[in-house]
Amino acid sequence: MTKSLLVILSLLGMSVLAQAQTNPQPGFIITNENDTIWGTIDYLSDLRNMNACLFKAGNEQTYREYKPEEISGYRLSNNGIFYVTRTLMIGNTEKTVFAEYLLQGGVSLYYARDARTQYYYWVDENGKVARMVYDGQKGKVPYEDQLLRKKRIMEVSQLLVKSADAQQRLWKTNYSATDLMDLTREYNETYCTNAGECVQFKFDAKKKYGIMVRFRAEAGLNFNTVRNKHYTGENWIETNCATPYFGIGADFTIPRFSKILNLETMLTLNKKSGEEDETDYLGKVTNMSFEYYDLELQLGPALRLLPNSKIRPFVRGGLSVNEMFGIKTENMDHYKIGRHEQDFRTRMGLGFYLGAGVDIAVGSHSIRVVANYVTHNHDDMAILTKSKAFSVGIGFCY
Repeated sequence: MTKSLLVILSLLGMSVLAQAQTNPQPGFIITNENDTIWGTIDYLSDLRNMNACLFKAGNEQTYREYKPEEISGYRLSNNGIFYVTRTLMIGNTEKTVFAEYLLQGGVSLYYARDARTQYYYWVDENGKVARMVYDGQKGKVPYEDQLLRKKRIMEVSQLLVKSADAQQRLWKTNYSATDLMDLTREYNETYCTNAGECVQFKFDAKKKYGIMVRFRAEAGLNFNTVRNKHYTGENWIETNCATPYFGIGADFTIPRFSKILNLETMLTLNKKSGEEDETDYLGKVTNMSFEYYDLELQLGPALRLLPNSKIRPFVRGGLSVNEMFGIKTENMDHYKIGRHEQDFRTRMGLGFYLGAGVDIAVGSHSIRVVANYVTHNHDDMAILTKSKAFSVGIGFCY
């Protein structure tokens, strides 16, 4: 009785263990004749997936094991993970394995591993292969290993030779598949457009639908015209002045949606001032002056032409709101709302801007040269202020 119970428990344990080691996922295999067969893949560890594919087609009840020589690849349909048959250097031995296909483009990226080491392989359009190796050691390593690491990074750099930024990022890599895919994809999308669309096989919803953000610092010169008028008066005080401006901004792009269209924001600060002589009905001449700081927020679309070239023209436009603060006046009492200097103010102004310029690529960054036209109207219960400005500036996008 005891022996029978032990046998039953052992069989149940083996059954549970067998089921726990199964991870069925919908997918398909690609035969050596390039036919696609749909079914279920037993998807487990990277190491096992690299050496064999357990697959059952349609309504079959059992899995069949396929070796890399027997099919050209297999893929999971729910998350896009893709394995293809390739002959690669694993350690110091050339082996035919199912390599994980991370990225397809002018320069493609693959991943494989053995029991202790991870391997990333870059392959260009001419079939040239470069490899990086990671064994989990990020700290101090022997001098010979440091030299070998540098040699391998230099070999990969030769396949990404058109981008100094991508090469620099290789030296700082933490061997994350995401980071290596990002820099390789950006390289393909900028320098390998003739090879067609760059395809990322490992599904990443954040990357697919996410927003790319680039920040910008900018400075330049505003050529301003400011006009002030009290509701009860007939004359405008109009003045012209040239003042520097400083700004920070951000560009938002959804690359999967459009590489040409993006949304821009820009916050600028500059100081405006003016003076005007006014002659009253007795012939008395009074010099009136004012100055204030102008904080402006721009928001609108930009159309980037030739997004994959080194020199990228663009046009931009949209809404602009600004706030006047730090206002000082002299001899403008009848332009006040109340009795105090700070009463010379208006509500937030609303206007628009139009601009054009060019971005000059410097690695993954760019230098921007831009010209804008901006106009605002402030309509308060006592003061009308109209301003317009033509500006030229230079910025750095990163």
